[in-house]
Amino acid sequence: MRDAQIRWVFAATSMLLLLSNAPLILADTPKFPTVLYGASYYHEYMPYERLEKDVALMEKAGISFARVGESTWGVLEPRDGEFDFSWLERVIDRLHKAGIKVMLGTPTYSIPAWLFKKHPEIQVKQINQPRYKYGLRQMTDLTHPTYRFYAERIIRRLIGHFKDHPAVIGFQLDNETHASGTADVHVQSLFREHVKRKFKTAGELNKAWGLNYWGQNIADFDELPPRDGMLNPGYKLEWERFQQNIIAGFLAWQAAIVKEIKRPDQFISHDFVGGFPSDVDQYETAKALDIPAVSKDSPPGDNLKPTWAISVYQAVEIGRSVPVFDNEPLRPFPSRGQKGFDVGSFEFPDEPAVRVPEKRDGRHVHPRVRVHEIATAASVPLATPRGLRSGASG
Repeated sequence: MRDAQIRWVFAATSMLLLLSNAPLILADTPKFPTVLYGASYYHEYMPYERLEKDVALMEKAGISFARVGESTWGVLEPRDGEFDFSWLERVIDRLHKAGIKVMLGTPTYSIPAWLFKKHPEIQVKQINQPRYKYGLRQMTDLTHPTYRFYAERIIRRLIGHFKDHPAVIGFQLDNETHASGTADVHVQSLFREHVKRKFKTAGELNKAWGLNYWGQNIADFDELPPRDGMLNPGYKLEWERFQQNIIAGFLAWQAAIVKEIKRPDQFISHDFVGGFPSDVDQYETAKALDIPAVSKDSPPGDNLKPTWAISVYQAVEIGRSVPVFDNEPLRPFPSRGQKGFDVGSFEFPDEPAVRVPEKRDGRHVHPRVRVHEIATAASVPLATPRGLRSGASG
């Protein structure tokens, strides 16, 4: 009963958002003659050579589309300024031979170890917290000029190298981008500039935020204190909006670079985290994209997130298109009940997975490939966990 009520609330919210964003939905988007069905593929994660076997399994599973490259910065640029695209070219060539289309990711959400060693200052420093060390992905300050320099370099080299490859039909910008609460000194300065542009005068800011309370009013924007100790709700709300703007601005910056280089027929996408996380303004961010997308990967037993995330995105479509659903990738996962790693995947009720039997050590195992599709033409059926729907309808 509770799950049904939650789904009803999300369905109603989706419809309201759909109606309020009708002009965006009618905008032009890339069209494909059929559903593209596939998965993320991480050849670079494999501890031994198995490209031929993997592609053969994809062909048996009917895979027609693969995402590659979004986690590979350190492999593509193992040392500062030294690039090696040969291994990725081999992968894309083999996928192309099998008739599998490719979406190539910009590998900027996880920095190489050499970059951290050279510039540890580009890591996120959150409010009243020490700066992050190396190890976690998505903990680099998206606003830092030094990070932007190296990120732009790898983006331009990578897109320039593969833009003419016939298999590459589009590009994913970064991956599930978050600002991660970045609040370093230069970020605080950017926030003051943001506030100044929005409120124009210190008097208007005092009025909007009620800064006369406790006598915290300012006479000039230079007096605006850092976020660290502030309790004023107006300040805190605007700070969160600013954090959202960091993400939208970062991805728009990447999109502009890619658009300079890519072919006209190639699309630009980004995969948002499933649902509507409060730290991302998905509508504003989607303005820079041809095909907004959603990741709906979930831990075992989480039966709610995939269902409502898909329902919301299909109804609202972040404005314009049926999104890419970025699900469980084609790679080894620990299945439930197994010890150690085996080829398998998590299961969700009512969600189909493609099983391709493969013998290993005299027994059968079942690699699973989760749905990863693009369908932007209204007449094209969309594969969903509940079955087939026609294009962008209902």
